[in-house]
Amino acid sequence: MFPWNDETIYQEHPFYKSINKVNIGGLPFLPNATTLVERFVERLIDKSPEEIQREGILPRGAMEEWESSLDDKVLVGLVSSQDNYVSFIQEGYYQIPVDILKKGWQEAGYVALYVKSGVAEDNGVLEYGGIREVRPVKINGIDFMRFQVDGWRKTPNVIKPVHYGIANYMITTLNTLKEATELPELYMRSQEETTIWRMLRRVSDRIKLELDDAKLDEASYVKEYKIKDITIQFNKAERQILFVKRRETNVFSIDDLEKNPAGVFRVLMEMV
Repeated sequence: MFPWNDETIYQEHPFYKSINKVNIGGLPFLPNATTLVERFVERLIDKSPEEIQREGILPRGAMEEWESSLDDKVLVGLVSSQDNYVSFIQEGYYQIPVDILKKGWQEAGYVALYVKSGVAEDNGVLEYGGIREVRPVKINGIDFMRFQVDGWRKTPNVIKPVHYGIANYMITTLNTLKEATELPELYMRSQEETTIWRMLRRVSDRIKLELDDAKLDEASYVKEYKIKDITIQFNKAERQILFVKRRETNVFSIDDLEKNPAGVFRVLMEMV
């Protein structure tokens, strides 16, 4: 940024044009010349970290670090008895029958405990820990996979079931686990569900969502999100996303969301 009074004329300057070409250039900045800087900052605010990285604005490696924090996998397992809960907490492990494990469980770097109603004073996801060892064990003729943890930590919030549950186990991310207050928030299956969720989190931390099944590990998709007086619905058959507010409806294709997420976010902000 440097002193320059006439912003209209400056838009023809090579330093300004080079910003759109290679993301390197200069912007005028004086008490009476702030429009171009304001416009540039507003454009950054509208964009997601993924878009900013594609444009080369974030430093090299920043996106990888950001994605890593989002993508650390957590296996959230059911605890259905008080005896098991006490044993898991005191001995620092969790175990699950091998025959119910599905593809992808090996990616988990953490384990969290979903405590069923009646097992402990609180019901929901209460503790989590980093996995330091995984080994098979056999108990009464049944093969289990045992996850030894580096110690149990309390989740920032007790993640409450709110009419949902977990039949066996599910996979979520560490970042989602730390931010969640209700069990359905741990569920994300598709890229568009995740993208919309991250957009909504930029606006509010009070988001409601409805799944197609009451058991998170048996659900297939998100039916809708609700934020304030706006409902976001997914039409999987037509590959569409609908933003509905009273009598106002904005429809986007999933292609729109993938190619221009900043434009979709801008419409959401206007509706809010």
